[in-house]
Amino acid sequence: MEDNKFWLGFWAIAAVLGVVIATYIAITTNHTTDKIAEMVKAGADPVLAACAVTGMPAGLCAQCAATLKGKGHE
Repeated sequence: MEDNKFWLGFWAIAAVLGVVIATYIAITTNHTTDKIAEMVKAGADPVLAACAVTGMPAGLCAQCAATLKGKGHE
């Protein structure tokens, strides 16, 4: 009987932890998306705005933006 109590407690904690992690990811993603949308609305390049918010290295962002512009994505 003690073994069942242990596993029930273990899975209850695991379930709560899973919900907390999923909630954190959802809130963070929503916040990041809102920030990018605000920057684009203010006239920023979408790729560079995403790079700035997500913390991508500046050189990689510039290369990515240049590649997309070269392919007709503006």
